[in-house]
Amino acid sequence: MLRLILVFLTLALPAQANNAVGQVSIAGPRTLEICSGTLVGPDTVLTAAHCVADPRDGYAKPVDRMVFLAGWDGHSHPGASRIKTLQVHPKAFANGKLDLQYDIALITLSRPMDIDVIPVGSGPVSGPYTVSGYARSAPHTLKAAAGCKGRVHAGLWRIGCPVEKGQSGGPVLYGEGAAQRIVAVVVATQGDQSLAVPVDNWLRQALAR
Repeated sequence: MLRLILVFLTLALPAQANNAVGQVSIAGPRTLEICSGTLVGPDTVLTAAHCVADPRDGYAKPVDRMVFLAGWDGHSHPGASRIKTLQVHPKAFANGKLDLQYDIALITLSRPMDIDVIPVGSGPVSGPYTVSGYARSAPHTLKAAAGCKGRVHAGLWRIGCPVEKGQSGGPVLYGEGAAQRIVAVVVATQGDQSLAVPVDNWLRQALAR
């Protein structure tokens, strides 16, 4: 059974990624739930659907308690914002429960951030990729695994790097420097590998709007 927990060897990432990748957190009286997400527009964050909606039924988690914290390093951050709206992939819960093949969502922030974003793009399934995000075991450090190979597996991409809790919603990156693009989103772990949802037409069209 797949566990929805979500890398990693600690590596230095480009400044672009350090600022654009952040935490999606839900704080409440009895919980502090953490996922990862990436700025793909000044006020738009790409993450996993199960980070913002209950994987059992698709109902949205409490937006009023959600916060996106960009580029947190344990001491400071370049931007933080509450969440304005959520947009979950229309097929993520089409059958009443989460379908991992469409486990992606877009968050609209309450205010735009003056941070360089990482655009959505495409890359070969084989990679190599860099997967980054915030592990719940070390929530104040952005971690990454580089040189990860990929292949198609049951409609998802199986990425040859392990993941930890908190990395759900984290980006799968292809390319280097200014050419770096998000090509998939980490959604689960299976053994010592991660599973990711590749960028699709719904996401491209939603961003174009």
